[in-house]
Amino acid sequence: MSLEKKIELKDGIISFDNLTWLKDNNQVKMNVDFLTEDLLQINFFCDRFIIDVGWYPSTSKKGCFTIMLIKNQDWTKPLFISNTRNLFDVYKYINICIKIIYKKNHL
Repeated sequence: MSLEKKIELKDGIISFDNLTWLKDNNQVKMNVDFLTEDLLQINFFCDRFIIDVGWYPSTSKKGCFTIMLIKNQDWTKPLFISNTRNLFDVYKYINICIKIIYKKNHL
């Protein structure tokens, strides 16, 4: 299933994708050596908002996905951050980030 079918991309532009080749949690477990801090980045409104997904610590079997929503390149104060080992939760959290972006007080 394509990324666009898993999330409501709206105005987002995928600038980097090394995540969607994973199809289920079993593939995550079998391919930890390929999971790094740079898995997916989606930009909104000329980089005003960035959704960033990575695996921390990089390539570690004890790692997890980290999903962050960044505003105005301020990586020290994410609007949203969550961790999960479940691939399907990653897409749920991405959709939550998109909803936050489109709230009136953030645009």
